[in-house]
Amino acid sequence: MLMRLSAPGFTQLELLVSISILAILAALAVPSFRSSLERNEIMAVAEALSADLRWARSEALKRSDVDVKITFTPGDAGAWQYVIETDSIPSVPLKTVTSSQSADFKTVSLAENFSDDDVIFSHARGTTEGQAGSATFNSSQGAYRLKVVVGNLERVRICSDLGEIGGYQAC
Repeated sequence: MLMRLSAPGFTQLELLVSISILAILAALAVPSFRSSLERNEIMAVAEALSADLRWARSEALKRSDVDVKITFTPGDAGAWQYVIETDSIPSVPLKTVTSSQSADFKTVSLAENFSDDDVIFSHARGTTEGQAGSATFNSSQGAYRLKVVVGNLERVRICSDLGEIGGYQAC
């Protein structure tokens, strides 16, 4: 009796059909993945500024003789920065954050509406002394916009201009 030996595996046709189906599914998933990355990038930048503003306030309270100032240089994606420094002569730089420092920051633009492009935290009470305002981050595709809002009484919060994003309330 003759037995036929067959090798287990896929035929070329089965392999081509499987690869074609995977390619179609990947093409459908890429836009959704890109949107998710864009949302995460803008959330990371807003959280970083929010944390830096809280840190600057605590630094002002820690230094009993000098205020702490955050100066913004707004710009397009890849071209903005903010500097945290003492508000003294000469000023002492404490921290500088530029959009070129992180891949997440490079794709986000910054606009702000603080008086004189800066926020000063008072060393006496940690308040902003009437300098309330906000820094607005826009995603590269314009689908997401988050604001980091600084109130007169030092409260820092994040809100969204374009509906809820990642748990942040609408402004």
